[in-house]
Amino acid sequence: MINRLTHGGYLATISTEPVESMLVTNSDGYLYIPITIIQAELMLIYEGYTKWEMLRDVVTEKGVWGVGKLHYRLPFGDQEWLFQTGTASIPITKRLRLSYPSLEVHCILNAAKKIGPWFGQNLNRDKEELDEETEIPIVNKATERLEVLIENAKTIEDLGKLKEDCKKNPEANILYMKKLKNFV
Repeated sequence: MINRLTHGGYLATISTEPVESMLVTNSDGYLYIPITIIQAELMLIYEGYTKWEMLRDVVTEKGVWGVGKLHYRLPFGDQEWLFQTGTASIPITKRLRLSYPSLEVHCILNAAKKIGPWFGQNLNRDKEELDEETEIPIVNKATERLEVLIENAKTIEDLGKLKEDCKKNPEANILYMKKLKNFV
């Protein structure tokens, strides 16, 4: 039987900075904790009581971006379930299918950081100012409306009514084509 952390022990654990052996430096000079270590620490601290769900992913001309939710159960007291959301964007490459797993990993890493310093919350604070040239993908109201209509289309005829609008909107057109494949 694993000894559960006390409230104070839990807070002390997640409030501690990561040890040097957990850290890796990427080609841009940024420190990060690899997903394998994050997952192992989540398993250890939360005794396996974690769950990840990808809430949304969008493909744009320049990349993919997504949002997910990391659920975790506190290892003390009433063992309340909490969650942190994580977001990420990945530039599109010729191998789009490889971008999705990378997107999910970056979303998980972003969510875990929000739990506390042990998961990398304070890493690269001095370097994380938003670059003026950084483009942030924006989903407009028309795209959101089309996404809902596409998801709610029950027949191929319902979907067909959206075809012309989707042709004018690259993000919606991708969803349109996916939904169309479900009917065919």
